[in-house]
Amino acid sequence: MPRGRVPVQLPIIAVLLLLAALSVYRWKVDQRGDPDHLTVSGTVEADEVQIGSKVGGRLMALFAHEGDKVEKGKLLAQFDTDSLVAREHELTAGQAAAEAQRQKLVNGPRVQELSQARAAVAAAQAQYAELQHGNRSEDIAAAQAAWQAAQAQAVQASADLTRAQQLFAQDVIARADLDAAQARADTARRNTEAAHEQYVKAQAGARPEEIAGAKARLNEAQSAYDLLAAGARPEDIKAATAQVESTKAELESLGVQFAESRVSAPDDGVILTVNHQVGDLVLPNQPVFNLLLTRTYYIQIFVPENKLSWAAPGTKAHLTVDSYPGQTFSGTVTYLSTEGEFTPRNLQTTEKRVEQTFRCKVTVDDVAGKLRPGMVCDVVFDRPGNA
Repeated sequence: MPRGRVPVQLPIIAVLLLLAALSVYRWKVDQRGDPDHLTVSGTVEADEVQIGSKVGGRLMALFAHEGDKVEKGKLLAQFDTDSLVAREHELTAGQAAAEAQRQKLVNGPRVQELSQARAAVAAAQAQYAELQHGNRSEDIAAAQAAWQAAQAQAVQASADLTRAQQLFAQDVIARADLDAAQARADTARRNTEAAHEQYVKAQAGARPEEIAGAKARLNEAQSAYDLLAAGARPEDIKAATAQVESTKAELESLGVQFAESRVSAPDDGVILTVNHQVGDLVLPNQPVFNLLLTRTYYIQIFVPENKLSWAAPGTKAHLTVDSYPGQTFSGTVTYLSTEGEFTPRNLQTTEKRVEQTFRCKVTVDDVAGKLRPGMVCDVVFDRPGNA
């Protein structure tokens, strides 16, 4: 420790030693004057709590100032919630989408979807059967008739071309007329060739690769129908349900953050300090207010060892303060230390044992709210059995 610096604990210890000494002195004086009562002095105290937010953020508003009396539940500060509102909208939309997907899986395919899938299977099956069985006789006859008709048109177009060539040689028709006759003859020849090819195909039937392709399309259509008819797998429904629950949990967590954006008084009290200003960025768990709780005051005293039975937990006491002369308040012992304080380690004599004291806490019953922290108070106990 640097030279000249006094440890922080020393002033506190000195104050406690002084209080203990005063308590013993006061008790000795009162013992001589009134053996049926034990009077010990102390100071009215109150608990102090630090109030803040677990999430923090930008401080948007303050609704209390230093010295204000506040009641339990009063709103003291408000943090910015714009980002939380945006996240809430996002999660709400995500939850609706996840629930719709889950419901879709649970409900299975619609009747129209099944009908459409069945029709696709039927069409693929018909095409496959047609290719397997080959062309019908009437189809072959139709292809033959078409080929013969194309042949007749080609013969006629060829005759027309021969005549046009003769007329052109005699300068009876123009060159354009000859070219037109040539074009008709060429077209008729190509049509005849195509019709003949279709007739040959009709006689031969479908090729193996065409049948195989039709079979594959049939299998694909059947698989699609079976998958649709079976509905969603249980694991898919579970995954969709888990997504819904996950989004719900995020919304609940967001609700906690919304609650934490509002700082309220945990109990009745007085604002001691305001640690931040509007606009400050406050870290999570950082206190914004220091609040002195006023619902329950207490007095901390030191009771001599040989008078511990006078101040057992639950014992009633009478309290007086200089601010209200002649008026008595009541209190109850709520704590009595199990270890003595501020005495030598070895107590050899009865006189020395009297100097050992035990810390005691007396909770004040002050319905009228007259007492204030810092008031010096005399705590009076009756001799056990006289109360």
